[in-house]
Amino acid sequence: MTVPHPLPLLVWPLVGPSALAAAVARVDDWPRLIEQAGREGLLGLLAARLTEARPPGVPQEAMAELARLRRLSAQRNLRMTGQLVRILEVFERHGIEALPVKGPLLAQDLYGDPTVRMSCDLDILVRPRDAAAARRVLLDNGFEDVGSYNERLLRLGAREGEVHLRRRDGQPMVDLHWRLTVGHSAREMSADRLLAAARPIRVLGRAVRAPGAADQLLLTALHASRHEWRPLELRLAVAVQVGRLPKAAWPELCDCARELGCLRRVLVGVAHACRPFPVAVPAEVLRGLARDPIAPGYARYLREVTGDADAGRPGPRDHLATLWWRVRSEDRGRDAVDHLVMRGLRPGPGDWDAVRLPERLEWLYWPVRPTRLLAKYACAVARER
Repeated sequence: MTVPHPLPLLVWPLVGPSALAAAVARVDDWPRLIEQAGREGLLGLLAARLTEARPPGVPQEAMAELARLRRLSAQRNLRMTGQLVRILEVFERHGIEALPVKGPLLAQDLYGDPTVRMSCDLDILVRPRDAAAARRVLLDNGFEDVGSYNERLLRLGAREGEVHLRRRDGQPMVDLHWRLTVGHSAREMSADRLLAAARPIRVLGRAVRAPGAADQLLLTALHASRHEWRPLELRLAVAVQVGRLPKAAWPELCDCARELGCLRRVLVGVAHACRPFPVAVPAEVLRGLARDPIAPGYARYLREVTGDADAGRPGPRDHLATLWWRVRSEDRGRDAVDHLVMRGLRPGPGDWDAVRLPERLEWLYWPVRPTRLLAKYACAVARER
C-alpha cells in the first residue's frame, strides 16, 4: 500500500523502526510538518512517538520543539483525564452509571496513553432516567450550565439528547448525553444497550467503562462523518479500530449500522479512513460498497474535502455541497426526507439560547427555524464567493 505523505506513517501506532526511519527521511520541512500535525489533531501523537522512539534523521531543533510540545500536550490532556476520572467517581458515589465516549478514554483505548489525543471537552453518556440527577450532581460539584436552556432540554428529553456544562473556572466543558442520535434521524444508539455492552479499561490506574469494541468503532465513525472526516486524527482513530476488530465481528457491525440507518456513512467512511494508513479495508465493507450505487460519489466528495494528499489538507469547503452529501449519505430516500425535515424545523441549542422565549411561546422556535437556516447558508455562500 502506497502512503503519499509521511505524516500518517509517523503517527501509525504499529509501524516498525525501519518504516518509521524511512518516513522520517521523507520529511523535508520539519516546521511545516509540525504545524500540519497540529492542524490535524496529531501533534500529541507525533511528539510522543518521535521523542520516545528517537529515530535517526530528526534534526535536533525539531526534536527539541517536539519535546516541548509533548510536555504541553501531556500537561493539558492529563488535567482533562483527571477531571474525567473525578466526574466518574462522583457519579459512581451517587449511583449513576456513566459511560465516557471519545476524549481521553478513546486515547487510552487506541494509543495506550490518554495524554496524546487533544480533547476539547468531555462527553459522558448516562441513562435517560439519570440525566437530570447527573446534571444536578455536576452543578453541586463545581460546574455550571453553559446555556440557560438546559432545564428545558431535560424536560424535552424525548426529543433532545444532551446538555452542556463547564467548570466554574472555565475548564473542562462537559457534554452530558442521554441519547446518542444518528445524524438528524430519530434513531439512536440506546444508552441502556451501550452500557450493557461496555467493557472495562484502565485510565490513570482506575477501572473505567468503555463502549464495546464494535460500538466504539461505530461511535467514532459517526462522529467523524459529522465533521466530514476532518481532522486526520479522526481517520487514524477509525483505522486503528478497523485493524483491531476481528473479521467475524464485521457482519454484526454492518447489521447494526443498517438498523441505525447509517450503513452508507459507515462503509464509505471506514474505507476512506483506511486509505492513508497501512490497514486493509475489511472484505465485508468492500462487499457492501460494491452494492451501493451512491457510495462512489460520496467517497469522491470525502476525498475532495479532506485533501488529495491524504494528509488532511482540505479542499475548498462548499456549504451547499456539504449539505447535499449529508442528505445523500442517508441510507434510504425516506431517511433523507426525514433528515431535511429535522434539519429545517428542529430547534438546536443556538435557537433556544439566541432568542429566549417564555414557555407558552416555545412553539415559535419551530416556524422560525427555516428562516434562521436560510440566513445562515446565504451568509456562508456569500463568504465563499
